[in-house]
Amino acid sequence: MKKIQTENNTDVIELVKKAQSGDSEAMSLLCQEVSERILPYIQGLTLNYDMSQDVLQETLLELVKSLENVKKPESFWCWVYRQALGKAQRHYRGRSKQRSIVLRIATDVLREFQDENLSGLKYAVRMELTEVILKAMSTLKMDYRNVLILRCFEKLSFAEIAQTMQCKEIHARVLFLRARKSLEKNMRYDGFDKEYLLAGLVIFRILTKPTEVGTGTALITASILNVDAMAVIINLLASKSGFVLTCLATLFTVFSTTKSILYAVGVIAFVLYVLFWFWLADLYTR
Repeated sequence: MKKIQTENNTDVIELVKKAQSGDSEAMSLLCQEVSERILPYIQGLTLNYDMSQDVLQETLLELVKSLENVKKPESFWCWVYRQALGKAQRHYRGRSKQRSIVLRIATDVLREFQDENLSGLKYAVRMELTEVILKAMSTLKMDYRNVLILRCFEKLSFAEIAQTMQCKEIHARVLFLRARKSLEKNMRYDGFDKEYLLAGLVIFRILTKPTEVGTGTALITASILNVDAMAVIINLLASKSGFVLTCLATLFTVFSTTKSILYAVGVIAFVLYVLFWFWLADLYTR
């Protein structure tokens, strides 16, 4: 059976439409395309080869059974990621205490990828970075790993990530910022500063999708790690330190002056901050 090239999303949309109309060949090709694209994503989520295979099979079964529920074919990939994420979470919760990493290709792939001009010291650093990035990613909450993988490797926009996670876009942006900072913190514990973050992510992608070795497609640009100022501000205000400092500053303004105008400003500021937290609670309600 000849495989249809589906790098262009239009081809996938056509496959979805044909499969929904009962075309068995289109369904077979769609399952093939989903398997190739979604398996590295699942492996990145679970860090477990055997579990990934189980999740993949369940995702494919869900695809065959429920494809008709995809009302907008152009949103097909977001639907697939959402199904895979839900099934991975259920599997992972059952093994949450194990936290074992069983990616079969862990060090062998990187040894094969060794540059002839790579010195022994640089090679040792890269192998150490491999262990550190695997440990750092395994320590993250699955929601954090998920948003990092969708953004950095699957190249989804924040709007698409929000659709996949069924949350608001600003929530996806803040979650990504927190995930990035948490990963940087985990790596820093083992002696690798944030300058190594991009290299570590590239290595992690190679470990979960070794077919990208040497193709350049595993490269991640620094710009993809950036978020807008609004997400940074919300994350700061929503943090424990931001909450305490803002409350203290507001209360100080209210109670340290007898001037009615400043007092009123302080009260208004405090009320606005309380309203901000109500808005934040609604924002994080999926």
